[in-house]
Amino acid sequence: MNHHLSSRPTASSILGLACVTVLGALSAGCAPPVIQKPGTGNTTDSTEPLDGRGLFEYRVKSELVGSCSCHGAGVSGFDAFLKTGSEYESVTAYRGGMMVPSSADQSPLLTKGAHAGPALTPDQHSIVKGWLDVEAVERGQGGSSPTTPAVPFIVGDYYISLRQLTNDPLARITFSMELVSGRTFRLTKLALTAGPSGGVKIKHPRLVYITAGGAALEPSDALSTIDLTAEAGKTVQIGAGAILLPNVPASSSLVAFVFEVIQIVNPMPVSVACKAVNLFTPPVSTTLATCASLCHSSVGTRAEASRALRAFPMDAALKTDQTGLANLCVDALGRINVTTPASSILVQYVQPTSLGGMASHPFKLDDTTTFNNFKAAVGTWAAAEK
Repeated sequence: MNHHLSSRPTASSILGLACVTVLGALSAGCAPPVIQKPGTGNTTDSTEPLDGRGLFEYRVKSELVGSCSCHGAGVSGFDAFLKTGSEYESVTAYRGGMMVPSSADQSPLLTKGAHAGPALTPDQHSIVKGWLDVEAVERGQGGSSPTTPAVPFIVGDYYISLRQLTNDPLARITFSMELVSGRTFRLTKLALTAGPSGGVKIKHPRLVYITAGGAALEPSDALSTIDLTAEAGKTVQIGAGAILLPNVPASSSLVAFVFEVIQIVNPMPVSVACKAVNLFTPPVSTTLATCASLCHSSVGTRAEASRALRAFPMDAALKTDQTGLANLCVDALGRINVTTPASSILVQYVQPTSLGGMASHPFKLDDTTTFNNFKAAVGTWAAAEK
């Protein structure tokens, strides 16, 4: 694909019930998950979602449904672009995406003004525009690719999949995030990795800051001269391998990458597959089902679900389809270190904080026995994939 140019529950309390509960809900045809706002329900279990879909569900939907109710109730003479129960899907797909153009200011949601229904209030206008700005950058605008999955400004190690931009399940950007002082961060060990099925070329990668107020390009454009290729199965450093990011937005914010060019080069006739799916499922995938039930699936119940789903989709862990589980195994493959499995992102992200787990991932397997069993299962699987 070539592009030119979103109190923690403990594992001990949910691990045994999550898969049964979610699988039962799926078979019964449950309603879309409710995304809670901080201040409602368990405030320690929810952080504000800042990806496009999350912003819509969290901030925008109630405003539009309240002001534009005629467009969701099937009122004669009004287009139903806010269909009840599928508001996000209908408003973003309406007439080929005319409501979510590459320039937010051109959206009829902002330009319509008073008609048979009321105009948006100034506050509503600001909320809707912030969401539209994020949608535009996520989808690709101004000659740039769509964004990669976004990550928070929290100290830790990060794995950003490039699958959605390259169709390579193992293509990725990795880095560590350090806090320098105040709202100044540094990205280090910045690298690009290609899977075995072809090289990955990137040109002019750029960071994008995403907040509830919209999206903005990182002003220094420190990677403007980057034009490099990671050959199939190889990892290369991006530029100097480090970027200083001063004056990161003080509010809750995320960061993602966009590219002038990102494409597969020199494709290889290689089929990417796990060697030992039987050691991945069920020993590893059963625990991933818990992650899926909370965040990493279309039925995730936490506020971060839509962003987590984009970062690492795990719907297959909630099902019994063997093809889906084999594909999930491949997606997880890039997140393990076959030489030192305990250092794998897949393990580090869920490692209890008391054992050195990273704060950059909100969910932990807080029960030590459960975590150790998962780590052992990953180790056995990784050894077979080596």
